[in-house]
Amino acid sequence: ASANRFISSYDPLSSTDAQIDGALHYFGVNGAALLEAFSSLSAAGPLAWNEKLASAARLHNSAVIEADEQSHQLAGEPPLGQRLTNAGYEWSIAGENVYAFALNLIYTHAGFMVDWGYDQADYDGQDVRSEFATIGDGMQDEAGHRYTIMNPNFLEVGIAITYETLSSTEVGPMVATQNFAAPAAAASYYYVTGVAYNDTNRNNFYDANEGVAGLQVNVRLGGVRSNEAGSYSLAVFTGPTTITLSQAGLDGAVVVTANIVSENLKLDVVNGDTLVTSGSITVSGPVYTIRGVGQSNLSITGDYRSQAIEGSSGNDTLDGQAGSDVLFGAGGNDTLIGGNGVDIARYTGNKSQYTLVNNNGIVTISGNGEGTDTARGVEVFRFADGDYAFNAASGKLVAFGDNGTAAGPRALLPQPAYDAKDVFSIMGHAYTDKNGSGTFNQGEGRDDLTVAVRLGGKGSDATGVYNL
Repeated sequence: ASANRFISSYDPLSSTDAQIDGALHYFGVNGAALLEAFSSLSAAGPLAWNEKLASAARLHNSAVIEADEQSHQLAGEPPLGQRLTNAGYEWSIAGENVYAFALNLIYTHAGFMVDWGYDQADYDGQDVRSEFATIGDGMQDEAGHRYTIMNPNFLEVGIAITYETLSSTEVGPMVATQNFAAPAAAASYYYVTGVAYNDTNRNNFYDANEGVAGLQVNVRLGGVRSNEAGSYSLAVFTGPTTITLSQAGLDGAVVVTANIVSENLKLDVVNGDTLVTSGSITVSGPVYTIRGVGQSNLSITGDYRSQAIEGSSGNDTLDGQAGSDVLFGAGGNDTLIGGNGVDIARYTGNKSQYTLVNNNGIVTISGNGEGTDTARGVEVFRFADGDYAFNAASGKLVAFGDNGTAAGPRALLPQPAYDAKDVFSIMGHAYTDKNGSGTFNQGEGRDDLTVAVRLGGKGSDATGVYNL
């Protein structure tokens, strides 16, 4: 998860969560050192849930509570590898994080990722110096918890959270164990994994009680359904893979093709109309937003539908194919391909923050710290202060509809399909652009346009307007 969920500022270092903020200051974590540590991390693939790893983690939590001690191996307890074997998991590599004094879930995650604690400078022999918070960087040397989470060799995880609030114990109020591993046969397969959920609080993140059971995920040799929490994991052989998603609010089958060669693929279905991916995919079917996550360089290709396609922070290639699409690179040096339809390239800042260069329809866009993008087959450029298009005659970038190459109604974000009970109007106008303004003016209307659909038709009136 993004550090933005628990770090609000690095200078000065702070968190909007009071308990996390207290821990950062208690250990004297250095904001500049933490930012440097996070910036040096390499992206790792998503992990698939494994119940056997979770079972071993639950047993370790029980042992921690019984001994009232934070440890990776308690007296009389087997080492990690044997515990995983006892749980029935055949492993090739394994790792473990333990926090016996956690306060809540986000506090636990922050503790592991920051790896707050005593470093070598904090010790005087075997004793911790009283001034530990003012020396060192406030993070454990080697940062083993952070590195375990970010180890790209792990493919599966099982996590146990146990609440312990008895006054007779020192550990608690929450004990957390995370077991990471890769199976013995990991070289031949990876996982398609993810969650189906309805984002009821609209924070673009999966939260408790948002999961949707019953998402059907199929590949050529089998399939699974998402559980009550909405999660699923499906082992697939390495190489080109076709995944079919259905149910769980989807309007129909969604077919995803991917080449899975070096890490797991995360595919989330959100609100029954949005697909979230950690890898490069081609999508066909009724989803209307496709969003990339992570830091990898992704290639995302849509279909004939009008879709919103969003990249990750890497150097992505977004291909809308047919339809009127909205393409958003989201950082990195991206390639945006509009295809047929009136396509939009979206940016977060105002137009004045960017430089656009049009070279025979291939447009280079740079500025606002969002990298340098290359767009082709894109008619409209959407900024925070308005939509713009290149004028065909002058080559200048002008307000969309003001002599722009794609003059007409402003395009909206793609919306889900409607069923047969919904009724809508088709409207517009026919006119002769007498003054060359690119817009409809009084006295320019034509009454000789006929608009027909399967169930009937209608002509434009004397002013050139029709509504069907």
